[in-house]
Amino acid sequence: MNESPVSMWVHGALPEGVAGVLGRLSQTPGVVRVAVMPDVHLAGEFCVGTVVASRGVLFPNAVGGDIGCGMLAVRFDIAAEALQNEQTAARMLGALCELCPGRRHHRKTTHEPSPELRAMEMASPQLEAMKNGSECRSQLGTLGAGNHFLEWQSDENGQLWLMLHTGSRHLGQEVLHHYLPKAQRLESGVMALDVARKDGHEYTHDMEISRAWAKENRRLLAEGAKLATERVLGARMESETFVDCDHNHVMAEMHDG
Repeated sequence: MNESPVSMWVHGALPEGVAGVLGRLSQTPGVVRVAVMPDVHLAGEFCVGTVVASRGVLFPNAVGGDIGCGMLAVRFDIAAEALQNEQTAARMLGALCELCPGRRHHRKTTHEPSPELRAMEMASPQLEAMKNGSECRSQLGTLGAGNHFLEWQSDENGQLWLMLHTGSRHLGQEVLHHYLPKAQRLESGVMALDVARKDGHEYTHDMEISRAWAKENRRLLAEGAKLATERVLGARMESETFVDCDHNHVMAEMHDG
């Protein structure tokens, strides 16, 4: 069995068990290269902190359930030292707990998806019904658990920044659970979808909608933080500094050679 190249950006020894997973992945049919990031660690048949280049196959478990998970950052027109006062910081925390909940919104505060999101129809009728259901709606504009976070940061000039990390919440999980049973187990043991087949096309379509859902989720959280900051500090968001990018997705690329 041929092995694909594995490029590493890791300082020190790999975490226990990672080498075996990377070896199996490099021998998986369709994989042409694996890149390993400094934060690599075990996560089932794949590792968090890896990028996989493949030809002809998709790996739902490589993307995982938090499709579109990513980062958002934006600056506010106030110095970060404004939050050094304990009473002010406590008021800010209270406002954020109200406006940027961790798990679900109350039915009275649930966000409506944007018209653009409502117009995006999932390939699967079951997933479309899920997208329009109460569970997905109640989790839109929420942070989630695990390594997701919302925090205030100070830049080199002492200016206040918001940074948050989260993804598509319930919708992304449902997309993974819907398509993983449709995947084929390859000889290396890895589950894969054929890009050229109907399930591969539909997964890619629904994954892109999940990415858009995740982006809207981060935007709504930023809006909540904006309201909290206006309420507690009287500060404004500098929208021209707004940055949003995600890292859990599949992307088609063309390369020479």
